[in-house]
Amino acid sequence: MKPGSDGSVLAAPIWKAFMSGALAGTPAESFKEPEIKKTGKAMIDGELPIIGTTQIDTRTGKAASANTPAEFIGSKNIYDNHSILYYVDINDPLGPAPTNPANDPQFTGWESAVAQWAQKNHEYVSSSTPIIIDTASSTASTTDVSIPTTTETSSATSTK
Repeated sequence: MKPGSDGSVLAAPIWKAFMSGALAGTPAESFKEPEIKKTGKAMIDGELPIIGTTQIDTRTGKAASANTPAEFIGSKNIYDNHSILYYVDINDPLGPAPTNPANDPQFTGWESAVAQWAQKNHEYVSSSTPIIIDTASSTASTTDVSIPTTTETSSATSTK
């Protein structure tokens, strides 16, 4: 298969032509938008718990420093990045978070994968790891929020 020959290029037009012919003359249908109920558990509701914020240089998306002009200072949410098994007890999904998520045999593998993703994407790993922000260098506005080559550390507390 040649590059660019994926489903969106090759199969989608064929499927559209087939379905247009198959449905010709039938009335258009619409569907009622589903009611999405919130459970109160961020992870089940499709959200990550926000545990803090940090200042960034909006031009670069990297850590702001004392040299960053005020008009370019923004904030970035810091999420407590864990696998769903950290927050949800598989035997009681809507109940309290597990007291020891490592009791689940899948936890270590899932948690390791999330930590690797967070580190690769320069995201905050978890509440047990400090956030490291470069404020010492004169070019701090071009440094990354999570690259550990700095002098200032801030940490956040997880509320699970």
